[in-house]
Amino acid sequence: MLKFPARKTDRPSGSLIRRVDMHADQLVVNTYLERAIAEFDSNPLSVRLIRRMATELPDLFIVAALKYLDSPEESGAHQILTSLMLRHHSVFDEVADPSRGSQRRSVTLFSRLVKVDLSFDVKLARKLPDRSGSNHAEAFDGPRSCRVLDVFDEISVRAPFITNPGPPCRQPRSANRREGHSLHRKAHAKR
Repeated sequence: MLKFPARKTDRPSGSLIRRVDMHADQLVVNTYLERAIAEFDSNPLSVRLIRRMATELPDLFIVAALKYLDSPEESGAHQILTSLMLRHHSVFDEVADPSRGSQRRSVTLFSRLVKVDLSFDVKLARKLPDRSGSNHAEAFDGPRSCRVLDVFDEISVRAPFITNPGPPCRQPRSANRREGHSLHRKAHAKR
């Protein structure tokens, strides 16, 4: 029977021993996941192992799975990893947070997630701040919102998501208001 590393919560979070234990736990999860992905097509228990890691050790699983999901490679194992990642709320931060990687990484991860969950783009867009300010408690901050808008803009090839001709997320807010007012006036003038 496979034994996953036990969580050691009796030690203070800042202690060196706990950090070493977490690092060792991450190495174990990385090793198990690597083997499960390598044997995915030949070993039917691989799917069960991957699901068990995602359920029992979600934080460690996410770190290990992102290594595979950041690559452009496609396989059945990647689809399982993607579907299991979608169960975790932190997947939104993985796409939106500029400190976690490049914009190219965010676009690759977003594309992979949208292939499995067609409504992921809508869920991600709901994390953007709204006009009325009713969702500011759970909305992304400025840099994360800009990253999401940049990802949407890069993904939408046929009809750009952002119609602003300026550099992405760099134009001052007052300029956007003036442009919106002038477009509004032009629309009413045509009537």
